[in-house]
Amino acid sequence: MSAGAAARVQRGWSHDFGEEVTALAWSGSGRLLALGGGRGRLTLLGDGGRLLVTEAAHTGRVEELSFVPDSERLVSCGEDGWLRWWQPGHGGSDGRLELDGPATRLAVRRDGRRIAVATRRRVLVADDAAQLVCATVDLGSTFEGLAWCAGGRRVAVATGGDGLVLVDAVSGRCVVRDGRIAAGRVAAAGGGSLLVVEDREARGRLVVLELQGDRIARGAELPAAGPDTRFSVCADGGLLAVLGGQTLAIWKLDGRPRRLAREPAPGAQTVAFTADGCRLAVAGPRFVELRDPESAAVLTRVDGLPDGRPRLAWAVRRRRGAALARATDSGQVDVFDVR
Repeated sequence: MSAGAAARVQRGWSHDFGEEVTALAWSGSGRLLALGGGRGRLTLLGDGGRLLVTEAAHTGRVEELSFVPDSERLVSCGEDGWLRWWQPGHGGSDGRLELDGPATRLAVRRDGRRIAVATRRRVLVADDAAQLVCATVDLGSTFEGLAWCAGGRRVAVATGGDGLVLVDAVSGRCVVRDGRIAAGRVAAAGGGSLLVVEDREARGRLVVLELQGDRIARGAELPAAGPDTRFSVCADGGLLAVLGGQTLAIWKLDGRPRRLAREPAPGAQTVAFTADGCRLAVAGPRFVELRDPESAAVLTRVDGLPDGRPRLAWAVRRRRGAALARATDSGQVDVFDVR
């Protein structure tokens, strides 16, 4: 989508989930939308919001959901300490793996063959096909974020006490411990050669780090955006959107990061890129906006949506444009078709 291009947004369908939506994800085809709830329920919705599956998936909160890339298999983790696989065509659970405690983070490698999951003190790497743990590392610290990097050979782990840790995905060995940053959320960019890391002690400052073999090179520090900073990385396009302090900033991550735009974003609480970086959305308690992914200009806005703190998820669908799902802590889900 080029700067200044118009965006056509059509209200698609809505769904009342009936409890807080704590996680949501689209399948790679954009045909399935998965919802996870604060009381452990998992729901799969098909075209037009058709209900396909609803299950008491976990005892307690569903922490994260992710579809295995290029498939319709779904992985979920929850505070009950289980990692579970789901296959919509089977009508329910397709396997499960007991962890050593409540799960807090989940990341699926781009080829779908490995799944990283964090409990309160450990990071485990599971084989998707065998549904077995193939590597474990005990870091003795709480975890804030996980991201696959270095071509899928490493897992970047943001910890509360040890800073940023790189874990070998085969052996579970800690390759690097970098305590220079009180690492919060983390995301990979540049094909996994760059990491965007939140510095929790710097009121929303983000740091861009470069991976050089098994060494973490100190990169650029971006200006702090405030304590409630949210960010989204377009891993394929090298773009970073940073939301904070009632503003939205767009950064280009090739070479030394450079800011492309900074625009007001009053009331916005979350931000999300599509994987290809062609579309960008921000949302607040009662609205959603489409923004130009480079200039941050508002392309279109939908108001009057159900109140609540929003989550966003994009699906890019072949020949049918994109779909944007907005879900809230009140349980309301709205899907928009974007052309």
